[in-house]
Amino acid sequence: MCIRDSLYTNQPNAPGRNVMLGISAKGKGDITQTNVLWELKKGLPYVASPLIYRNRVYLAAKGGFISCVDVQTGKPFYQKERLGELRRRTKSRGITLKVALITDQHFGARNDSMRVHDYFEKFYEDIFFPYIDANGIDTIIDLGDSFDRRKYISFTSLKRAKDMFFDPVAQRNIHMHVIVGNHDAYYKNTLEVNSVDLLMEEYDNITTYIEPNVIEVGGCEILLVPWICEQNEEQTFVMADKTSAQVVFGHLELAGYEMYKGGIIDHGISDALLKKFDLVCSGHYHHKSQNGNIHYLGTAYE
Repeated sequence: MCIRDSLYTNQPNAPGRNVMLGISAKGKGDITQTNVLWELKKGLPYVASPLIYRNRVYLAAKGGFISCVDVQTGKPFYQKERLGELRRRTKSRGITLKVALITDQHFGARNDSMRVHDYFEKFYEDIFFPYIDANGIDTIIDLGDSFDRRKYISFTSLKRAKDMFFDPVAQRNIHMHVIVGNHDAYYKNTLEVNSVDLLMEEYDNITTYIEPNVIEVGGCEILLVPWICEQNEEQTFVMADKTSAQVVFGHLELAGYEMYKGGIIDHGISDALLKKFDLVCSGHYHHKSQNGNIHYLGTAYE
């Protein structure tokens, strides 16, 4: 099997052992010593046809066992797990999760334009809250940039934000997890001083995150990643590498994605670390887009 200039092969007749190799398909001549990317010896069926999906290699064995490894490194995610146990362990991932995601609301946008806030209010009244009510959703996750300007907001914009969004959420007894975005933070190197903590402290149904954190909703582990800055950068990368969560919600600046239609960002962090997850949803870029498991949700008012 060949994918992205690499060859993945199972060798059941290797002397004295069963082995799977990841081999770079580049190069000529004898590449035995130079092009082996990784070697796997455990958790293998006798003969297998590997399935590659979302940068993972899946192998099924007789007796209902399944193994899964990283396509680039061969690092196991799990080995020889009985399928029934795996189903129970992953049952809650994705399809049964009742959570509303919202992002980049930017209250106070366009210099506190009341016309823009009228548009916000129409979205909440006609679309957002009717959907929440009809589907019995009791958890909202805000993916950042609740407020537009780092330094201030007018009293009028703040009152309208509370009247049309924060109060209706609280009145419905909905718990809201809010990750801090770059527009919410006063400083660029830390999220300690942020508008959500300071302006929403009266709401006991809101939890704010300035560092990466794993929460559990409906039995599903979710890694929340706020805006990455000097304060939380190292912690974020370590947690993303080690977490057992398969879902990530964040406010991410990834290189190679569209900030607006046709406007590809050439700076930011690599998405390589996120490829191991089943689902990644992010705010920050206002243009809705998708690349494999990574989804930018866009904003409701653009």
